[in-house]
Amino acid sequence: MSSDKQIGAVVHDGPFHADEIIACAQLIYAGLIEKKEIHRSRDPDVIEKYQYVIDVGAVYDESRFLFDHHQSSYSGLLSSAGMVAQFLHNTGIYDRALFHHLKDELIDHVDDFDNGRVSREILNTPTFSHVVENFVPIREGGSKEEMNSAFFKALDFALGHFERLVERYKYRQRCKDLVEKVMETSGEVLVFDEMVPWLENFFELGGEKHPAKYVVMPVPNGWKLRVIPKNYEERMGARRDLPKEWGGLSDQEFELKCGIKGGKFCHKGLFIAIFSTKEGAIEAAKKSLL
Repeated sequence: MSSDKQIGAVVHDGPFHADEIIACAQLIYAGLIEKKEIHRSRDPDVIEKYQYVIDVGAVYDESRFLFDHHQSSYSGLLSSAGMVAQFLHNTGIYDRALFHHLKDELIDHVDDFDNGRVSREILNTPTFSHVVENFVPIREGGSKEEMNSAFFKALDFALGHFERLVERYKYRQRCKDLVEKVMETSGEVLVFDEMVPWLENFFELGGEKHPAKYVVMPVPNGWKLRVIPKNYEERMGARRDLPKEWGGLSDQEFELKCGIKGGKFCHKGLFIAIFSTKEGAIEAAKKSLL
């Protein structure tokens, strides 16, 4: 980096998209810039001033912190969002697991959407990219001040989403040891004594080969009995449904039908049921296995 560069980033002015918004959000999250250090311009003299150049400038050179993908000399699949994510991974700010999690959950979608690699169904379905672009002022030909204000509102929204995405991932990672211990000591029913993010961890830890059919776990209003899907990709499926006759019942009617005191509710989709006690949920799991 040249010593005459100013701290901060420059991104093109005018209408904006999710890729430069998320590129900037990542740099803020990484502590490399602050929001007040982001400047919006296409002026080459302004572009030349700052450390990080995002989605403008017609150069992709990670070593010089230049992250544009619009020039004909670049034929890769990334947008500025993916370019910055790759940079943060290469510099060790993202470890391998976090990098791939962010790609799967957000970055790849933003890259594909910005580069026109999405299906008609995706184009017609509200996505993160659609939501960000909806911050662009409705009236055509708005002032520079109006457009800049909208950009930073979108950035605040995206940064909040990104921070929660990372923190949720880190929390799930902290819970992985607990999930592994329960898996090691369980057969067809996984019983947790606290609420934890189990689904992703279960399959990351080899859950496809585990014999478990159900999960029992506390919820704010009791204890839930939940089916386990066949695999992570088919999360709406079930290895074994709850009993068909329980579907859609609640309160006394459900309690009488399942024969378990404290039965509260069973979803008509037969994937979850709620009981007032842990013992009741475990008993229901055992009945469902018969």
